[in-house]
Amino acid sequence: MKKIIDVDLLGFDLDGTLYPLNEEIYRRIREYSCLKASEILNRPYQDVLEQFLRELDKTKSGSRSLQAIGIEDGKGLMQKALENTNIESLLRKDEKLIEMFAKLKQSFSLFLITGSGKLVALRKLEALGLDENLFSYKIYGESKLSRRDGSAFRDIAKNHGTDLSRMFFVGDREEVDILPARKLGLTTAIVNATSAEAHYNLPDIYELERILLE
Repeated sequence: MKKIIDVDLLGFDLDGTLYPLNEEIYRRIREYSCLKASEILNRPYQDVLEQFLRELDKTKSGSRSLQAIGIEDGKGLMQKALENTNIESLLRKDEKLIEMFAKLKQSFSLFLITGSGKLVALRKLEALGLDENLFSYKIYGESKLSRRDGSAFRDIAKNHGTDLSRMFFVGDREEVDILPARKLGLTTAIVNATSAEAHYNLPDIYELERILLE
């Protein structure tokens, strides 16, 4: 198969990108984060949950909603929820995803940037049926490198010896995945969501093959 888009590096977020976040996953994350928030704030769990849901309806962001109810490090607590709710038990081997990655690997150098810690991320990849060695570069949650400030993208480009404009990144969140990448000149695609800022809006991860390969 041949490339349709001439880039060297193709990168992915993990959570919400390589698998969709379903209602059970959201429920586990919500319960964990609100339980911890109730302990930190010394408030009843139900009160915290109700206020969190009201904020979530406005902000559409779990981390910002936690900040709004008084949790200073809302992003950190949300990340802990992702790592400590055994999400991998809800994932299944995805033959369609495995087949697509085998094709992509033939045409692109692949990289992974995730806020999940390494051990948790590896368990999720294993549950999906993906080998971590598919990815030439991997940045896990323990790293100080970040998508938000662009340091993760710059580091990968430097190590690969390529220009940022020859990179393509796929994620599910506009603020975290799309805007920082596009600001640096990467081509971007958003999956399982929509963004006017992304170059491509895809209904699911499988559509990526259609726009990248022929």
